[in-house]
Amino acid sequence: MFSKKIALGIFVTAVSFLAWAKKEIVFFGGGGEPDGQTTIFDATYGNFAPFREGSGWKARSYFDGGHHISEALAEDMFKGANKPMTAENMKAEVASLKKRIQSGDLKSGDQLLITVATHGAKQKDGQRTHSVATTDNKFNMDELKQLRDLAEAKGVQLGIVDMSCHSGPVTSLGSDKTCVVSMGGEGVAWNVSGDKFGQLLTKGNSLESAFLASRKDPKALVLGAPQISTDAGKKAFSATKFLTNSLMAADQLAEIPLSKMSCYGTNSIPYLRLVSDLKEVDKAAGFQSYYKYARVQMGLDKSKNQPVIDKLKAALDDYNSARDKIVKAHEQAEKLNKSECINVADTKMCGTKEQFIAGVTALTEKKKLKGLTVREQTELSMYQKYVNTDAFKTWQSLRSNFRNDKTLHDKAMNVARAEREVYDELYKVYSSENKKPNPCRDFKL
Repeated sequence: MFSKKIALGIFVTAVSFLAWAKKEIVFFGGGGEPDGQTTIFDATYGNFAPFREGSGWKARSYFDGGHHISEALAEDMFKGANKPMTAENMKAEVASLKKRIQSGDLKSGDQLLITVATHGAKQKDGQRTHSVATTDNKFNMDELKQLRDLAEAKGVQLGIVDMSCHSGPVTSLGSDKTCVVSMGGEGVAWNVSGDKFGQLLTKGNSLESAFLASRKDPKALVLGAPQISTDAGKKAFSATKFLTNSLMAADQLAEIPLSKMSCYGTNSIPYLRLVSDLKEVDKAAGFQSYYKYARVQMGLDKSKNQPVIDKLKAALDDYNSARDKIVKAHEQAEKLNKSECINVADTKMCGTKEQFIAGVTALTEKKKLKGLTVREQTELSMYQKYVNTDAFKTWQSLRSNFRNDKTLHDKAMNVARAEREVYDELYKVYSSENKKPNPCRDFKL
């Protein structure tokens, strides 16, 4: 009887502790947007599940500051309690959180989730993470490290979610006590991935389960690669990183010197290593599995993940074939775009084909607005004669093939779709092997 009373007391104490633990979310969003009535982050903000009544979370909002409809949305959701997302407001909130942890207002067992949905910049030299745009300046996410250290020292369960572009480095703030999610990954991000993640932050889900579900949701598919700070997440991303690093549309290829492009085919070492990792599933448990794995390695049996491997290979080969054709067209066009000279009224005019196009465009526009001098008309006529030569049209056709391609993006998306399956399979394997704490799984909404 006595032991039952003790057990009941412990149970009641535990329930009471959980019931009184604080659950706070701070949402920063909508910075860095051009003039207008809305921001591209409005849907992510409006659909954020923890804002809903009955979620059990106390939320503070720092959203936008300058867009009429976006501000009206925040006003409606927070009844006047929303503040603009200025750099000063972000710093003040972080400082307040640190002071509250130091004073014991936020204590062991409390949960704190910081979410950022704004534009992000690439990591700079000397930065641990990166900077994000506010409505008036920028905020260095490195400033969250001290907050993380305090939270961990005092037992406050901290989660950090960064939905901005180039937010992959923020996962470096993750540890065996703090969960960090980057929905933007290391490159350019699309709101659809962060939006879906926010919708899945419902009661009973964890940050890990919401991340994995949103990452593989077909409706939230993007070229970027969302990341999570768990050990399994780091390993899975490391194994698949080469895929997203080499996926670019034609307009992105134009911005990078051809000599510096990274392109990994199905004969590359990263790809072959990835296939080997996928086949590791076949030796996941017991002697029979190791036997199966040996037969797979000898080519006598197919791997459990062979359909996933086949899909990835087909998508990657298709993408690289199309990409090679476009890059070849770009190289040929660049070779033809060398400086040439033509005579205009006894004057030698020299330039690349791009510059001659610019000359025709500028003089044609001027002719429409206020007319041309005799010399300018002669110049325009000579330019027009030049741009109508067969050699010029050959260059123009090659340039058009490169610049106006509409297929490469779709082929890249097929690789991204296959990457989601690969990542998910690897994550399961690495997660089952991991014996370390998993703060992302433990962070329950």
